[in-house]
Amino acid sequence: MSAPATNRGLLTALLDRFVGKQAGLPPEKCHYVTSEVRIPVTNKDERFELMGNLYRPILTDPSSKSCGTVLVHGPYGRGIELTVRYAHLYAARGYHVLFISSRGTYGSQGTWQPFRTEAFDGQVIVRWMREQPWYTGSFATIGMSFLGYTQLALLSEPPKDMVAAVMEVPPHDVGEFCWGAGAMNMDLVVWSEGVKNQGEPSIFDFLGPFYRAWSLLGAARRLQPVFDGVPLLDAARKHFGSRSPWVHEWIARSNPSDPYYEPMRQSRALDVAKIPILLIAGWHDVLLTQNLEQHRRLTAHNHKIGLIIGPWAHTQLEGTITETFSWLETHLAQQPNTNPQQKQWDEASARIFITGINEWRMLPQWPPAGTTPLTFFLHPDRLLSHILPADSPESKPSFTFDPRSPTPTIGGPFIGIQAGIRDDTALSARPDVLTFTTAPLDSALPIFGAPSIAFAHESDTPHVDLLVRISEVGLDGRSRNVTEGYQRLDPKREKGEEVRFGLRECAHVFAKGTRVRVYVAGGSSRIWHRNPGTGEDAVRAGEVRAATHWIGCGTGTGTVSRVVVPVLEG
Repeated sequence: MSAPATNRGLLTALLDRFVGKQAGLPPEKCHYVTSEVRIPVTNKDERFELMGNLYRPILTDPSSKSCGTVLVHGPYGRGIELTVRYAHLYAARGYHVLFISSRGTYGSQGTWQPFRTEAFDGQVIVRWMREQPWYTGSFATIGMSFLGYTQLALLSEPPKDMVAAVMEVPPHDVGEFCWGAGAMNMDLVVWSEGVKNQGEPSIFDFLGPFYRAWSLLGAARRLQPVFDGVPLLDAARKHFGSRSPWVHEWIARSNPSDPYYEPMRQSRALDVAKIPILLIAGWHDVLLTQNLEQHRRLTAHNHKIGLIIGPWAHTQLEGTITETFSWLETHLAQQPNTNPQQKQWDEASARIFITGINEWRMLPQWPPAGTTPLTFFLHPDRLLSHILPADSPESKPSFTFDPRSPTPTIGGPFIGIQAGIRDDTALSARPDVLTFTTAPLDSALPIFGAPSIAFAHESDTPHVDLLVRISEVGLDGRSRNVTEGYQRLDPKREKGEEVRFGLRECAHVFAKGTRVRVYVAGGSSRIWHRNPGTGEDAVRAGEVRAATHWIGCGTGTGTVSRVVVPVLEG
């Protein structure tokens, strides 16, 4: 059912026009009205209603018709900071927009169980929408992060009248994100802290986006007792209590293939979705690896996939309103493809930002064809070179990781204002970090794709993690992160067995005269839960012990420790 419609106020109209102009959108076509809607949901013994808002364009020209329907579904409320971006701008340009709050959040009834009920609820929303007199007959979906996950959940059983989607940094496999590296990704704990009061009335609600941003960005500070707590599971239970009950399950279930995570895995959508989809990702976003997997799997059977990768981290996404609008104009409104922003996709599938030189480039594919592997060897004197190191008795530099004082995270892929590209020079001065650095480069070095490492590694306990980061040392002598990889090593590996894993993909040009630096550490405490080093279940361990690592850097070790980077030719 729907409540009476209300007209857009003057202040809202001024804000809409300002944001639209700043984003580079075409002028508004019309005014719009807003009404509250309630969608009945029946599931087994449950009966409740989802709440949302309908934004309906008022088209005064008799020859005009709606451009189509846009569906937005998520748990972050319907405050103006979201509705301007995802509803107002489109309603004022001729689209119907239906914005629904997830069950158990912001007026919607039922119990919120993040990532577990979105597929079912999405189908209910679509069936209800089809029965409404205002429905235009076809729809598209838009939204970032969780609002992107709800789109993939819907596409696991694709509605026939869904014709396009724009997904900004969406996850599709929560278990893999949480435990795919073998260590608990603490960003899901931070996220749970930021949303633990989701939808409950607060005296600070009038602050809207500022209060919500403060709540999320302050989450890591409030969680310090959890980060420091031993065991982690007990510390989390003490901190959260009955709030965010799902976080206890995520911490306790360390196998990404656990059946518990099955409802939180929307991989099927990547194999069955046939509609045009624009994926937007960030080089330092926590979900980059999943976003690039989405792109690869979708393009394997669907040529109508666009990819944008910007320089941002998860809470820094910017400048994509124009691309979203252009995608909808072409694929939902069926407008002639005259917009330069949209025509660029005719002969390309990826628009990427190249860090280092800070420029955008259109590519026919990602990763690009024509890359050549280039190997850097780790030397015992901490040099990084294309030349093989000589063997010597002192060819195994070492470091010790102490879980009681874990190596901190400086920059990189996590949720927070300090994420992304940062000056990480301070890591090189820490005793629990090894660094290997090249001589100044004779020419620019363009790395496009996923670097990898292969190390001759030993440790005095098999229960260890490795962080490997590639950074650029600028002409000013300061180091800034480019990409990294993290892995909890298999404790059953054979002694002397080569350690291999990939780093996150990147597109970066090291300038002539700069240096390539590789950091090796045993942890990154802001992002990953520390390995206790004892062999106990990491989240239940009541004791911790320090672990000493050795990286073999000589040719006599059997494995020559090396970093391999994909270099773009031409």
